[in-house]
Amino acid sequence: MGGGSGKGGVSQSKSLEENNRALFRESTPLRRETLDQTLEAMRTGGVRAQIPLIQRSVEASRAGQSTALRGLEGQISQAPGLGGTPFAARLQAMTRLAGEQQTAGIPTQIAGQMANQAPNLALQFPSISNQGLAASGNLSSQLKGQQLGFLSNTMNTAASMRNPKG
Repeated sequence: MGGGSGKGGVSQSKSLEENNRALFRESTPLRRETLDQTLEAMRTGGVRAQIPLIQRSVEASRAGQSTALRGLEGQISQAPGLGGTPFAARLQAMTRLAGEQQTAGIPTQIAGQMANQAPNLALQFPSISNQGLAASGNLSSQLKGQQLGFLSNTMNTAASMRNPKG
């Protein structure tokens, strides 16, 4: 009875270890891509970086700026006497400038966020793997301890049956 649970425990420990290794192998492309993009963000500061997240954010900002300018032009054209005035031109220029400044800051901002996360990423992936291996090792140690305890109790019971006191 004790041998069966011991074998099950060892196989469970090996199964956990195999699952952990499989998870590590499967996550390798994601870890590589994340670390590569983070490294590029750190090298370039986001400027001209080939990071899809940054590129899409810049595109979305430009689209938003274009929509805002079209909306402003529509409002100016509907306001009597405002179209073609220096005030209208100034509103459009300020809106355009604000949008360009916001868009220009996006790569640096995202690169900064990625750089701030880099140490955690670099340390987190091996840590997760090590935690899994340690957990499987602890399970194995606990099971061995339980087996030894069971064996010791069985031997003590057998010994007390052979040598009854009294």
